[in-house]
Amino acid sequence: MKTNTRENIKGCFLELLEESPFSHITVKDIVERCAINRNTFYYYFQDMAALAEAVAEEEFLPLPEESLSHNTVEDTLNAVISRTLEHRQAALKIYHSANRERFELSMWRISQHVVGQFLNAILKDRTILPDDRAFLQNYQRSVLFGMTMDWLQQGLDPLARQDVHRICELLQRHLELELKELEEKAKGAH
Repeated sequence: MKTNTRENIKGCFLELLEESPFSHITVKDIVERCAINRNTFYYYFQDMAALAEAVAEEEFLPLPEESLSHNTVEDTLNAVISRTLEHRQAALKIYHSANRERFELSMWRISQHVVGQFLNAILKDRTILPDDRAFLQNYQRSVLFGMTMDWLQQGLDPLARQDVHRICELLQRHLELELKELEEKAKGAH
């Protein structure tokens, strides 16, 4: 039951975001929509910002594991774009709210997770040093986060896939070159 109540609160919040800006939605609106009391809301979420953060991390970008097992940057980013566009209005309303800092922190953590899963897939048959893997993950996370913030700034334009294709070609070439060098470095270290 607890999971259902928490999910119901998030679902009602998403519905309300389709109707109103984030700044106009109150805890009262959510508890009325969910038919719960205020204490139940606060049992699950500290405040509206915590709810928005949970929605961002748990609803907007979590991808099925099969989406993260692609071997190209472009496939992974297209999976992220598709998932985000499912909640386009809600994502934009939270992004443009006073809680932008928490939203950006959520996007940073999501970028870390997505890149980690992507690297797990492409590195499963390759050997690189742990420090090099961490560096590669930090670099790729920063690129994904930057692209995500730029995309949000542009209003989550559905035509972003055109730019993604060009950027990903560049990233994929760079990644392959970097991986070859890192594999050679790892061989020399053993």
